[in-house]
Amino acid sequence: MRVRLTEIRLRPTGKKVRLDRDLELESLFIGRGPDNDLSLKGLTISLHQATIRMSEGRVYVEAAPGQEVNVNGLVTQGERLGVGDRLRIGPWEIRVLPPESGSDLTLEYEEIDRGGNERAALDARTRIGIESG
Repeated sequence: MRVRLTEIRLRPTGKKVRLDRDLELESLFIGRGPDNDLSLKGLTISLHQATIRMSEGRVYVEAAPGQEVNVNGLVTQGERLGVGDRLRIGPWEIRVLPPESGSDLTLEYEEIDRGGNERAALDARTRIGIESG
């Protein structure tokens, strides 16, 4: 599938800029790890969080084993996606846009929650140490 990815970045001046890139791939892998097609920074994002794939002209998102994705405010393991849908992964929002010319899928992504409760969320889901019982 041909994917157009657009990152919305906030410059120190407060101005938003768009950075586009086009990919040709079978599935779009999303996570914190550098080996993902869409690598997102954030302590609450797993190394491999989700996969977006196309099957018979339809687009689907699937959470990696043991993970979840938030689609339009609902936590799920997988969901069919359409234009206008919004995925939330950690502090990032990924929006499904109408496909641009020459693309099968157009996604726009932006960090919308900049750092606020990220450490608290990580602490809440992580246990380190020896439990006494």
